[in-house]
Amino acid sequence: MKIIMVDPSKCTGCRSCEIACSFEKLRECNPSRARIHVICNRITGKNLPVICQQCRDAPCKAVCPTKAIYEDEKTHAIVVNKNKCIGCRQCVMACPFGAIDVFLDIGHSFKCDLCDGNPQCVEACTEHALNFIEETRESRAKNRLVAATFVSSTQSYDGDSADLSDEAYTEWKKVV
Repeated sequence: MKIIMVDPSKCTGCRSCEIACSFEKLRECNPSRARIHVICNRITGKNLPVICQQCRDAPCKAVCPTKAIYEDEKTHAIVVNKNKCIGCRQCVMACPFGAIDVFLDIGHSFKCDLCDGNPQCVEACTEHALNFIEETRESRAKNRLVAATFVSSTQSYDGDSADLSDEAYTEWKKVV
C-alpha cells in the first residue's frame, strides 16, 4: 500500500497542494474545499499539510452508520461512497486528524482518496513536502505521530490556519 508521506520541514505554505486537490475533485480552485489543508503557526511561520492518514483501523469507517466508508480494493485507501453517505458527520467527529469533512452543498462526507493512486497534491508540491511512497511501519508511525501531535496541539482549527504554542511546537518538532 502507498501513502502520502509528509515532510513538514520542506513545506513553504504555498498551498499548491490544496489548489490541486480542489481542482481535481471539484473543478474549482478553492483551498477551503480541498481534502488536504495546510495549517500554519502564525508565531513561528511553520506549516504542516494535514491529510487523511488512511488508518488501517479507521475510526471514520467504524462509526459510519450506513457503511458508506470502506477500503478501496485497488488503492487500499479509505474512501467514501457518496451515494450511501447521509452527511451525519459521525466520521468528522471520529477522525483524530481533522482530515474529513462535510459541506452542506455537497451533502456527504469527503476525504482524501489518494486520487485513485495518483495524488494531485503530491504532483503539485514542488518542494517535495509530500511524497507518495510505499508504506512501511516506520513511515506510517512517523506520519501519524507528526499529524496527531501537530493537530492536537493547535489552539484552533478553522481549515485555514491555527496558532501553536511554543511548548507544543517544541514537542511537535521532536518527532519531525
